[in-house]
Amino acid sequence: MEKSDTNLAELDLSPTDKLQALIQGFKNDKDGTFTAKALADNADVVANFRDELRETLKQNQAQEVAQNTPQVQEERSYGGRSFG
Repeated sequence: MEKSDTNLAELDLSPTDKLQALIQGFKNDKDGTFTAKALADNADVVANFRDELRETLKQNQAQEVAQNTPQVQEERSYGGRSFG
């Protein structure tokens, strides 16, 4: 049964079966056409994923800066002192 020409969302399958078919399509995609079609058919999902990824990256970056800022300020405060 060839599913590469059929939109998986149009098939009368359970969500698990749809995921299985999608995975098989990606595994058997030798020239990238299935991947390109899957991405185009699910452009809204891809855009949402990218937005969520950007937000997560921003939060992680802000958290990293916040964690490192006190350490940098503390290191600077020792710069002018003589311990010898």
